[in-house]
Amino acid sequence: MAKVFSLSADGQTLVIGSYPQSHIDNPTLVAKLNALAGAVPTAQNAHGWTDLGCYCGGRKQSIAWYKDVQHGGNRYRAMYFEAFLPIKASWQAATYRPGTFGTVKKAYWFRWEPLVWNVLYNDGNQAFASCSIVVDAKPFNNTLALRTVGGKTIYPNDYAHSSIRQWLNGVFCNEAFSAAEQASLASWFVDNRAVTTRNFERDYESVRDKVSLLSFSEISTPSFGFLGDMWDKPPRYCLLGTPYAFCNGLPNKQSLPTWWYRSAQSKFSDTDTNVSVSGSDHICNSEFWKPDPQEVDCMDVGVVPAICVQLAPSVQPRPTVKIVEKVVTKQVPVEKIVTKTVEKVVTKRVEAAPSAAQLCRQGVDAHNNGDYAKAFALFGQASFAGDVDAMAWLAYCYINGQGTSENRVQACYWNKLAAEQGNVTAQYNLACAYEAGNGVEKNIEEAAYWYNEAAEHGNKKAQAAYKRLEKLLDGD
Repeated sequence: MAKVFSLSADGQTLVIGSYPQSHIDNPTLVAKLNALAGAVPTAQNAHGWTDLGCYCGGRKQSIAWYKDVQHGGNRYRAMYFEAFLPIKASWQAATYRPGTFGTVKKAYWFRWEPLVWNVLYNDGNQAFASCSIVVDAKPFNNTLALRTVGGKTIYPNDYAHSSIRQWLNGVFCNEAFSAAEQASLASWFVDNRAVTTRNFERDYESVRDKVSLLSFSEISTPSFGFLGDMWDKPPRYCLLGTPYAFCNGLPNKQSLPTWWYRSAQSKFSDTDTNVSVSGSDHICNSEFWKPDPQEVDCMDVGVVPAICVQLAPSVQPRPTVKIVEKVVTKQVPVEKIVTKTVEKVVTKRVEAAPSAAQLCRQGVDAHNNGDYAKAFALFGQASFAGDVDAMAWLAYCYINGQGTSENRVQACYWNKLAAEQGNVTAQYNLACAYEAGNGVEKNIEEAAYWYNEAAEHGNKKAQAAYKRLEKLLDGD
């Protein structure tokens, strides 16, 4: 299959997909495009235009449409409004909006342009990336109401059941990416547990998607390049909105618009309708600038998608898979993941794609055989698919520079993900990192916490280390 993306030489950006961005205001071109679009839409007759599906006054209403046309080798999109989108889905449609796009019953035209993505993580096999612009403005959820699905209460700020997730993996994915481009997008583990949020206490359902929003914990990962302070915020965080996003409700008076995370966030006693947005206080070290979270039905918050691109063909299962335990006699500075002896013989070729657990087992096999490059690639695939053991193995590879260059920051990132999901080895190794300040800021209290977590699960070395730090913290 031909490559459908372009990765920069330094590996920092990639180009894949396209979306409406630049505003077309040339009168001659606009006249030609209007002629191609034909009759304008109405609530009674859309004339081939697509309803934007806006919510006003708490219900879906036909007040905005769009239509794509081809002209001169370029693709263009028109936006047409009978009334302006409200600031919140629970509010009525607006009659006035300041700025360039302040007239109703007029087609505004935009050119489709390539999407550029900032690479956050690249293991040579997959690249995890977030968009370099605010592509659109959408509510996180169209309603503030609680729902019941299968006897389970669904809260408005539950990303797994949000309207923005449905839009990202439906309309946006199908419009922004061709079929070939969609085939190159990996379904990655979208973690929605409380540990990935700023201060939320309820675990939500984790999912696997091709397109998602970033979480609070992902934004907070130092190696991803979002962290800064009030006066020196990095470019990856200070994203600009496009004219198309401004037309669809992003406030154009803001030089740096806010954009959604997928993480729920508490605000005083109201914990069910708020979600973190860009500008939260973990980005800024100042005590004077701590924006509140936004209610989920706000329609003036931007969308910054995140994707995982398959850089190389996924590794297929071999005709025969035989995994045996390797006895390690060499002393290592951190604990190695112990894998039980597993023997599985496949007598015929398996055509189905391997599961995350299978990929992890294949990675263990490759690692035990000294093929670290292959092991690293397999652990990376399995980790993005949500396998916790693979995350701990990937961290181990980063610590020891096996199959990749040594990177203690990435090691801490993956160890923390695995530790939070109960992997004892990751808990111990994360504690070691906090105690020594390897890849993370030195923090004896955090070290003691993770030693204790591992100790409670029977790790002997963690038990001894916790007793040692406990005496230190008690001042003995």
